[in-house]
Amino acid sequence: QERKDRQCDLKASEMDEVQLDRHMTEVEKQQYQDYTGRVISYMEENGRNTYPMKRTVAEEIKRFDQLNHAYKKTETSPNGNGEKKPDSQDKKSLDETKKHLGFQWDIPNK
Repeated sequence: QERKDRQCDLKASEMDEVQLDRHMTEVEKQQYQDYTGRVISYMEENGRNTYPMKRTVAEEIKRFDQLNHAYKKTETSPNGNGEKKPDSQDKKSLDETKKHLGFQWDIPNK
């Protein structure tokens, strides 16, 4: 029972850490948008081409959103006990990685 309690406490602290990271990412995203908005408006006032800057900002915002999406996946686990089920894609890439590193040998069937 004590072991289960420690595991639950550990999972709860991990979830708190994920939520804190998610919040900090949102704050950083907002600061980034404010700063880039000021830079773009300054560039427009001075007659500079803002297209490359706007394109870069859009790409970075997509990265922020992907990071938040990853946090959402972590928070909502597929099964009830908080463990993530392995995907077949993960297993395939893991097997390929092992093969490339030389950790996988072909064992002949007898």
